[in-house]
Amino acid sequence: MLWRVLHRIIEDATTGKICLLVDALDKCEEESRTALLQRLKGLTSNGSTKQRLKLVITSRPHVRVNSYLQDIVQIPLGASNLTSEITSFVEAEVQKLPRYGKYLLQEIEQTLIEGANGMFLWVSLVLDDLKKSSTTTPQKIRHKLQTLPKDLPEVYIKILRQVPADSEKEAQTILRWVARAKQPLTIAELTLATAVRPNNISMTDILDHMETDMKAVIQMLFGPMLRIDNDYTVHVVHQSARGFFLDMGRDTYGDPLLSAFHLPRADPHLHIAVTCITYLSFDECREGSLGGGCFWWDDTVRHNVDRNHERETGTFSLRYISLA
Repeated sequence: MLWRVLHRIIEDATTGKICLLVDALDKCEEESRTALLQRLKGLTSNGSTKQRLKLVITSRPHVRVNSYLQDIVQIPLGASNLTSEITSFVEAEVQKLPRYGKYLLQEIEQTLIEGANGMFLWVSLVLDDLKKSSTTTPQKIRHKLQTLPKDLPEVYIKILRQVPADSEKEAQTILRWVARAKQPLTIAELTLATAVRPNNISMTDILDHMETDMKAVIQMLFGPMLRIDNDYTVHVVHQSARGFFLDMGRDTYGDPLLSAFHLPRADPHLHIAVTCITYLSFDECREGSLGGGCFWWDDTVRHNVDRNHERETGTFSLRYISLA
């Protein structure tokens, strides 16, 4: 539907010149990416639109855009190409740090510029850590600079290792929902989702498990790793973070904490299925007091929700949904 609208706009000669920007094409699923490139090829092959259309695509180099768009000009943006932009960014952001003194600020600038390796996100995450530092002594700040994470995975690991022991389970649950839900959840939705337990039968059961300030909890546990947008939806800060959680092995760095944050491809979906089925089986759903978006499931589903066998319950729930 959206493509048809876009196609009509582009074909309309009265529209004038059009600049079409496709950002982060590499983040698109392969099947959808191929379909999009084929359609873009059709647009650029049309003589009536080719002269009015300017097409800009950003992507990682492994996506062979020129296999579909032979006339496109490729401009590589390696670390060396971004040095001046990162330098300007660091200089501006360092001024927002507490007053460490002229020479220490210069050390911070130089260290960040040299360690960035073309990664704006790395600079942002490190700066956030410096802004939240509990000390301003030059000696401790210099130690921080000497032990900075070398890349994004090391930044993510450092953030996870700072999660308090008594909050690890909650952090794992939040991450499971944010990283694996089919669409971004709002803070309110995330508050509800993380409070549901497999043995709950009503909203009354979950009241004591609901966070009163989920936004503050997210910021405390994950810092800049999770992002809250203006519409109050919660997101992983970058695709690299999502990939990190999905790809790291259970024995990552021999650290049980990191292993606990690993997100296998299937398990999070099973947990989400159990939570959704449990919620849809609440007493309030039968009574209709939770609104039109909720309905009563067959008793067979509720009786099969077993807190001690989540995998089996999730599999059952998914099969039940597919047969409904």
